[in-house]
Amino acid sequence: MHGTPYATSFVHHREIARFLHWAAEQEFTGTVDAASHGSLDVLALCDAVAARVGRTPRLRVVAPGEPASPFSYDRAYALDNSRAAALGFAFEQVADWLPQAVAEAQAAMPRSSSTPSA
Repeated sequence: MHGTPYATSFVHHREIARFLHWAAEQEFTGTVDAASHGSLDVLALCDAVAARVGRTPRLRVVAPGEPASPFSYDRAYALDNSRAAALGFAFEQVADWLPQAVAEAQAAMPRSSSTPSA
């Protein structure tokens, strides 16, 4: 992870599909950010995943310019979905769908005898 990780936005695949369907039926023009409420940095994301899978995250800070986790950002990428809200679309909270998304991903992973359980 970066020494100072910044937050980014997330959106559930069902929510973005619902948003795109809604947007296609609207008359507005211009850009609209699409993201669930509640941005997370890599630390908060790891904590949320760890809470669901029952493991402790192992984190390592990388030097500037070195590759980091694809969920660790060296600048803010959080989106502002207030225009979507003003136009009438209601996004969900990341905290409401993330635990189930982690559970679904975990259930889809093949079990291996070489994978540690904790």
